[in-house]
Amino acid sequence: MPPFAVCLNTKCTFLFDMQESREKRFRVPPHPCPICSARVVLYCLHCRFPLLKKPVAETACCEHCNMPLKRDPAKPPAVNP
Repeated sequence: MPPFAVCLNTKCTFLFDMQESREKRFRVPPHPCPICSARVVLYCLHCRFPLLKKPVAETACCEHCNMPLKRDPAKPPAVNP
């Protein structure tokens, strides 16, 4: 499982570090987001690359394809051909 998870909502800054704990035990990300109730993802929705590096919560982009990880909840998701 990737070490990070991010909320998909563009207006939310929730970022979850699954390895951040004193016990060094792996944690499971919450679903839905505890701040805004949007979906929390562990991978890029465009290329499915896992979130291996800590993204900047406000401007989160995929390190592999550079596409934004977040989307406006008012707009429907783009469909890949």
